[in-house]
Amino acid sequence: MKTLHYARINDLSRLHDELLSAIPGLRPILNAQRQREAVMVVQGREDDIWLTVPDMADEVTIAAVVQSHNPLTPKPPTAAEIAQAQAISDAGDALVVEIDKAFTARGPNLTATEKAGIKDKAVNLIAKAQGR
Repeated sequence: MKTLHYARINDLSRLHDELLSAIPGLRPILNAQRQREAVMVVQGREDDIWLTVPDMADEVTIAAVVQSHNPLTPKPPTAAEIAQAQAISDAGDALVVEIDKAFTARGPNLTATEKAGIKDKAVNLIAKAQGR
């Protein structure tokens, strides 16, 4: 095994995933007991990265992945995050429908301005919950 050092700001978890994606030979292997065994170790701190990799690992490709690594770029949302956002959106839509039904049932007890104000507040709360 050899240790490679890079002076670069980082998101070690993301860098680990990027390295595994770009270099299949660094992915964990199954040992004789059929347990996953790491082939690479990623360590570091704010602006230092230490990679422990097999002696035969391609340093040029590793360096290219590290150089292209940008910890400041937002990660794309995960499937769970997308599902959660959709659930919030669906709940918000249902809330607006229910509020509209309540307004309709109360009929003349609320003015159009009052109805619009309440709807706007609900829509703003939903948008805030969705992070918009």
